[in-house]
Amino acid sequence: GIARAIYGEGSSKTVRGDAQGIAHVTRTLKSLHDDPLTPRLRDVACPTRLLVGEKDPMGPKASAIIEREIPGATLEVVPGCGHWLHVEAPEVVMRAIDRWQVQRETP
Repeated sequence: GIARAIYGEGSSKTVRGDAQGIAHVTRTLKSLHDDPLTPRLRDVACPTRLLVGEKDPMGPKASAIIEREIPGATLEVVPGCGHWLHVEAPEVVMRAIDRWQVQRETP
């Protein structure tokens, strides 16, 4: 179920890890369901850049909500990528961070 949620229904990828670690992740996700962070996002006071893969099953729509709620946040959707951008396209992630940093430094 976790692999389908992360990679999508048609993926043959698997999730490997120890049962205790996966149980901790599951409890964390349940706690977020019971006590969502969304109402508290407007309190984020630091510069915020969101990166999300266009094929992330949880991604672009949820990220747009986060962008709306965090004052001054910006969102970039990365074409052709899924949930694990840092694994799928680390160079794209680094370029996006570098671009954002330059944009923040330029008056």
